[in-house]
Amino acid sequence: MKKSVRFWRKILIACILALIALPYGGVVLLSLQNAKLRDEIEAKGRSCVDAVTSGTTSYDAAAIVRQKPLLSYQLLYPEMKASFSGFNDDLVNPKTVFLTFDDGPSTSTLPILDILKKHGIRATFFVNGKSSVFASSWLKQIAKDGNTVGMHSYTHQYPLIYASVENCIEDLNKNFLYIKNTTGISPTLVRFPGGASTPTILKSTLCCARRCCAGV
Repeated sequence: MKKSVRFWRKILIACILALIALPYGGVVLLSLQNAKLRDEIEAKGRSCVDAVTSGTTSYDAAAIVRQKPLLSYQLLYPEMKASFSGFNDDLVNPKTVFLTFDDGPSTSTLPILDILKKHGIRATFFVNGKSSVFASSWLKQIAKDGNTVGMHSYTHQYPLIYASVENCIEDLNKNFLYIKNTTGISPTLVRFPGGASTPTILKSTLCCARRCCAGV
């Protein structure tokens, strides 16, 4: 009987020790995995060498330093580039509101432009690629009225755009050329369609933004 009690006591103690040790083991394992993922992210981040490598918490463009090496994406898309030149003093007022419209140009564009012109307001239009003659004329009118035209994507098809960094940049370049060829203006702002909510999307948008565009 005493042997049986001792045996079960040892089993109970072993179980308690195991319950105490398992969480610590899990923490160690998660720490190792986290360190590995951090190294992978940093390695991928280093491949985006046109990222801001040192800077400032202010809007002073002079404090932002970019690395110099020419990237393969810059060779593929030499026209699609932007340099941050800082914000105008009147745009950093805490009461400043930036009015933006996405997914145009569309049949709503002209009425919106009429309202903006009536009230002396300018806005930023983040546009998609459109093939119709009407859309091209609406896009020209946006720029003609003194509004800013930004890139939103050419296809607006999330699965296609975010399948890879290459797809993302290729779609953005089509959007860039569409705007430039239609308005004669090279866009320097981009708003990615659907935002960025998954690791795959974040990887594509961050690398794409670091290589090609300042206004993210």
